[in-house]
Amino acid sequence: MEGRGKYAVVAMLTVGLVFASFGWWWNLQRSKRTLEFWGPEAAQIIRQGPKVTALRLTDDATSSIVLDVTKLPNSLVSEQKEISTVPGLLHARNSLLDDASFAWETPPPNEPRWTHALQFENAQQLRVTILFDLEQSCLRFVESPSDRNVLPFVPKSKQAWRTAFGARYFKDPELLPEGL
Repeated sequence: MEGRGKYAVVAMLTVGLVFASFGWWWNLQRSKRTLEFWGPEAAQIIRQGPKVTALRLTDDATSSIVLDVTKLPNSLVSEQKEISTVPGLLHARNSLLDDASFAWETPPPNEPRWTHALQFENAQQLRVTILFDLEQSCLRFVESPSDRNVLPFVPKSKQAWRTAFGARYFKDPELLPEGL
């Protein structure tokens, strides 16, 4: 009878290890394609970068941003806000790293109109800049070394991003859904 407690503890630890392994595997599968899109360094900056800035872009931004842009000139930014401590930022980070947020089989629009951006920065001042077209539901990874740097997102994500930029980052009623 005395040895039964040891078996119960071993059984609980085994079950815990099995569930922890499954959770790790599950999360890895959920972000496989996004990790390929962002690359490991950019994904880590998105996940953990301590400085996050939201930008509202000028109307000239779309025509001025060319394919080889490596940084966003200040002349294209009409407003910027530090949002590192804004509630909900963790959800935005997770959304950017979750495969289910993107329409992988949908081709990107021909002429996106970049209206907003997020910049994630780490302690070494490495940046990840993401441009958003909230009307055509796509984003662009500015620093991407790949030719495929524009990615459509799913309708559920479109509403979430419009709400984030409209209510949390900037006070912009045009971006908010009715009733908010």
